[in-house]
Amino acid sequence: MNIIEFIYHDFFLKKIYPEGLSKFLRIGQFGLQDAGTFSMSIHTKQRPALEIAKWGVYGQSYDVIVINLLGSGAKDINISNWMNIGFAFFDFSREGENIRIQARESEWAFDITVASLSFQSCSTYIE
Repeated sequence: MNIIEFIYHDFFLKKIYPEGLSKFLRIGQFGLQDAGTFSMSIHTKQRPALEIAKWGVYGQSYDVIVINLLGSGAKDINISNWMNIGFAFFDFSREGENIRIQARESEWAFDITVASLSFQSCSTYIE
């Protein structure tokens, strides 16, 4: 399932990724706050459907887009070898009312169940 389908306030994301967002992603930042709230940045190398003037030209000014999210209801968190995390295929699925986010490579694993994800902003960089 397309990750954008799980994100509230997704208007901008649907505009730049009308066909959906590839599941080949990287979690760049994951931070826990109290009461199960958290922040997370998802990095993608997928070219946007629209050029955003302030970002410059894809492939010259930037080649990675960072999608910043806030979430709630974080539970069942399992992270192994965070220092090795990289781009990988991420699976986003529904488990009842919750969202499960999973990825596993030979050197690391990320698995979390959350209640909600909400879009906050985007930024870019060149790798």
